[in-house]
Amino acid sequence: MPIDLPDDSQLWTTPIPVPGTVIQGIETTVTCLPTSGAVLISGDLTAAVDALAPGAPMLGLLDQEPDGPFALRIARDSALLVTADPLEATPGWHDGWALSLADDLHVCLAIEGPGSEDVRSACMSARQGSPSAAAIFGDKTCLVTRAGDALHVRVPAPEAATLWLWLARLIALPVS
Repeated sequence: MPIDLPDDSQLWTTPIPVPGTVIQGIETTVTCLPTSGAVLISGDLTAAVDALAPGAPMLGLLDQEPDGPFALRIARDSALLVTADPLEATPGWHDGWALSLADDLHVCLAIEGPGSEDVRSACMSARQGSPSAAAIFGDKTCLVTRAGDALHVRVPAPEAATLWLWLARLIALPVS
């Protein structure tokens, strides 16, 4: 079944995907997931995680997400702390670390199905093993992890519509 996609002249009209929106491809499904709690932390990351979500692991590129809270390393001194619900935390500096609210900073896309590894290969050249979860994915700087068999791609919200359209075009192509 062909997917009706706008031509490039209409790219600006592509909406940002909302939770529950799905692209069904030939061998791959992309689902926009509901947002959860998220805060950007910087400075002493260990102290920040201990204060906000004790025991939450720090994940790097393509690491497996646990069931509970986790932090996605962006750089040596910054990370995105992801929790099931928004944190009741005060933005600003706290004993060597800083916090900024980031619940709406990213759109999380789950990429699943037999073709998901082909999508990963087409969108990203980086391999697992980097301590940072940040990578160029489809020409956008994203945070990329795994959740079960799915690939989770957290794309900055202003870039989500462009990546969404690009993924729709990519997964609609027949496999030869």
